[in-house]
Amino acid sequence: MKNVEIKVLMYKASAPSADYGDKLIAWWTHSKYSHCEIVVDDMKIAVYRTNGVVCYDYEGVNDEEFDVIPLELTVTAEHLYNFWRYVNTHMVGKKYDGLNIGLSQIVKIGIQDNNRYTCSEATTKVLQVLGVPEVWPVHPGDMSPGDLSELLTGKR
Repeated sequence: MKNVEIKVLMYKASAPSADYGDKLIAWWTHSKYSHCEIVVDDMKIAVYRTNGVVCYDYEGVNDEEFDVIPLELTVTAEHLYNFWRYVNTHMVGKKYDGLNIGLSQIVKIGIQDNNRYTCSEATTKVLQVLGVPEVWPVHPGDMSPGDLSELLTGKR
């Protein structure tokens, strides 16, 4: 069994580098967050508008820009191997899903493109594949960064 250190990084719409889009997302979703990323054992998995789903070494975050939600999970080595295989096979390299933001957060139709991800959708999916129980009752495409923060911390 292995303890897996997980950090869910919540980007603050009030951060000095936040743009108008960040503020709009936070306002629309009634949250202080506009973006999220996840770190699993010092590997960051993120979704960016420019290059979609990426995975790279975690180098820390600026506290002015991010709140960190720490989680810990104990899994078997085989589960962890299968998790990374899933991420690399089914997520990394997929495009950003800007259309889903409109369809899931504005008009709430729940249409999902399996070849694209939003940040909160990818983060929720990663937590589900890892086996974090708090995220099992939700559909990843319906989550906003604020929803995810509330689900994991119990507060907004």
